[in-house]
Amino acid sequence: MATTNFVDGTTIVVADWLNDVDAHAYNQQVAAHSAANISFVPTGTIAATDVQAAVAEVSGDVTTLSTAVTNLTATQVAYTPTGSVAATNVQTAIDEVVAETVQKTGDTGSAKMPAGTTAQRDATPAAGWTRWNSTLGCNETYNGTDWVPSGWQYSAPVSLNGLTSQGFTGVPAWVNEVVFHFNIVSSSTTTNARLRLGHAGGLLTTGYQSASVYSNLVGGSTGVGLTTGIFFTAGGTAVGLFGQVNVKRATGNTWDVSSVLNDQIAGVVHTSGWINVTAPLTQFELALASGTFDSSCSVNISWRA
Repeated sequence: MATTNFVDGTTIVVADWLNDVDAHAYNQQVAAHSAANISFVPTGTIAATDVQAAVAEVSGDVTTLSTAVTNLTATQVAYTPTGSVAATNVQTAIDEVVAETVQKTGDTGSAKMPAGTTAQRDATPAAGWTRWNSTLGCNETYNGTDWVPSGWQYSAPVSLNGLTSQGFTGVPAWVNEVVFHFNIVSSSTTTNARLRLGHAGGLLTTGYQSASVYSNLVGGSTGVGLTTGIFFTAGGTAVGLFGQVNVKRATGNTWDVSSVLNDQIAGVVHTSGWINVTAPLTQFELALASGTFDSSCSVNISWRA
């Protein structure tokens, strides 16, 4: 619809004019309601009282939070160490704990045991602790009193040349089996060799039950049975005995002794016996009642838990 402007006589279109008025009013409305112009009551840690300022404040806090999150890596988080851990931040503490634990090579692999010499053992171990002893070449476990190695331990051969007796001391109290390895045990007489067992209080001279029989395959046999030691009957002068003599814990402090030895003249010596002692075995003695061991004689022992 058109009309005439009564001031200057110009013709205007009413619809266009109204549209201009509406558009101006709308633009003013939008401007008045922009984020920067809308006020609100702040809550929490927000201090701004209009939306735009509040948005800017939150944006700044997010930047600060991002930096804080970056600093929350394990190496940046401090903590108070406890126990044996000395590190004062998380990552170093984790590394320390990992280094102090027994690790494994894989689910189907092996445990990586601590290793060191006898001198490097823990000063105050607890029962059940286990390690590899590089001096002994075996694993060992602390039983609450002693470090007990796995497998057999061996002494060096001892020459019996010219002796009437030879002691074997320093045997660990935890042993359950001791083996004497005879390498030509013979004497200048036909006296039977005798083995005695002992503990910290000394060698035991009574209380044995033993028997020994010598059988010569070409004919004849002799035997001996005594309570003062474990005897090995002789087949003759200078007849060497070879083989093993086993001393084994039966139960508690009761020990069994058994052996099958052969000599150099087609003979066999069967020996068995037992004794009940009052304390753990720690020493032994191999002796003759008379005469001396020959020059070629030697014995060594081995033991295990």
